[in-house]
Amino acid sequence: MIPIVLGVYESQKTDTVGTGTTRQTTDLRILWFAAQMPGGDIACQPLTDQHLPSGFVQPVERDVFLSGYHPVPQVYDESLRGVVNALRDRMNGMDSVLAVKTLPREEAMLFRGLMAFLHAKPDIPPSDADMLSVRTMLDAMRQTKNLVFEYQRVITDAAIELRKKRNFEAAVTYYQKALVLDSGNDHIMFNLARAYFEMGKFNEARGMLYQALEVNPELEVARRFLRYLDASSAG
Repeated sequence: MIPIVLGVYESQKTDTVGTGTTRQTTDLRILWFAAQMPGGDIACQPLTDQHLPSGFVQPVERDVFLSGYHPVPQVYDESLRGVVNALRDRMNGMDSVLAVKTLPREEAMLFRGLMAFLHAKPDIPPSDADMLSVRTMLDAMRQTKNLVFEYQRVITDAAIELRKKRNFEAAVTYYQKALVLDSGNDHIMFNLARAYFEMGKFNEARGMLYQALEVNPELEVARRFLRYLDASSAG
């Protein structure tokens, strides 16, 4: 199994210096390169000042990641996507792992970061299998929309698990977060309607079903659910 890169994220940390009248509070913005590891855990490595992967991997609990780390696709577009495409094109012409030593600095930093995700630590010498894995990761990273889709998948998977545990309020929060990323996704709307229904919020469920059917009038499962809600309220 190969890690799935999720893109660039930011977290904020409040740093307090001094006491009393000299006390000062500063909000620190930290940028991270994130991936979902085989098994579902999340791994992050801080970006350098040049917005390149540092190679130092930190595990982050999925719920902590989803609640405290926010996607910044514009940083990925501006700083990393060009490096991703350049490295992928260059690796197509490589016939030996020894060629990695000749990579330009930015591409070498990205390669090091992807290797760190593969091995959970930096500076492991690459094998032929690693080269294939890195190429696969780079292929998936060429378009920013692919990374947004993977992040959305992580959110909806978490929401489904929460619904199964009957933690409907948290599930609703995650479905709403997923809709922010893909406001026209009828399946997310339908699942959000189910979560509202299970919370007893029937009007919200009905409204979300109407939205899903506006997006996709052929979504028969939503139409049946809406008929059930209408029949229940009429009875």
